Amino acid sequence: MKLTRILLDIDGTLTSPGAASVWGGELQKATIFVAPYSRADEARIIVEWSPRAIDAIRRIAVRPDVAVAWFSTWGAQAHSVFAPLVGLPEIRYAVLPPNDPLAQTAAWKYVAIADEIFRGSPPLIVIDDRLDDSVLAGIRARAREFGSRFHVVRPDPMVGITPGEVDRITAWVERD
Repeated sequence: MKLTRILLDIDGTLTSPGAASVWGGELQKATIFVAPYSRADEARIIVEWSPRAIDAIRRIAVRPDVAVAWFSTWGAQAHSVFAPLVGLPEIRYAVLPPNDPLAQTAAWKYVAIADEIFRGSPPLIVIDDRLDDSVLAGIRARAREFGSRFHVVRPDPMVGITPGEVDRITAWVERD
């Protein structure tokens, strides 16, 4: 069995105000406190998600041929706050942003993706709404040079991940 690694973002991917438009049903909503960089930065935020979208991601995350890692500025709170809130299984591994305000840009994510590829990662899927085509083109070229399978799913941040994107992720995992 070939393992596929998935780097999974939260905001704009799993939490989106328009998710009900593609998944149907009602969105769940909760107010939570998160501290992205330090206790001084702690903030109260409202999170909305589609239980149907979360169920679809759960079905992928529990597959024995998939290893999911959080890929979010939520950092360790993706595991300790978000996952229990929405009912996702334990995902203990996270690709963490640097501990500074520059983590609000997507630059740290490109470095992390390149590192995964250059380290010889198993086939890699990145699910994130904030990745830029021009930078990804260079990473894709390097992935081909290294013989790495690499796939990006970029949900529309206004609706989050869609059923069609979940189907494409599943099909990509099942290739080969």
